[in-house]
Amino acid sequence: MNDLQAWLCSGILREDAQLKFTQSGYPVCNFELFSHRSYTVKDTVREENLTASCTILGDLGKNLAPQLKAGVNVFVRGRWRLNEWTDQNTGQPRKRHVVTVDECDVLGTTVLPIQPLGQGPETDADGPIPF
Repeated sequence: MNDLQAWLCSGILREDAQLKFTQSGYPVCNFELFSHRSYTVKDTVREENLTASCTILGDLGKNLAPQLKAGVNVFVRGRWRLNEWTDQNTGQPRKRHVVTVDECDVLGTTVLPIQPLGQGPETDADGPIPF
């Protein structure tokens, strides 16, 4: 049985997202999401800052990359995971936590993964639902 995992966060981009392509031409969009929170405990203001490395794969990342500019507020939903690799320069093992984004809300406009016609929740057994 698979466990359900969802990571939700809102924040601001400090730098423009980077769109790259794998050798096979698959789009990969990377960005850093910065989130800030202030709260008070016994008349003392405390602050928390979070920076999360985010990756959007496929057409969703390709379509969102032009909108993901420094200063833009976003809300993301995704899966928190650990990337492990070997550094090509030093040969040392490396690790980094990354959020693989499944859904992203940019400036109030929700951008969902693109699904070919005839697939996904907007269809039934007879084809696309007419409304």
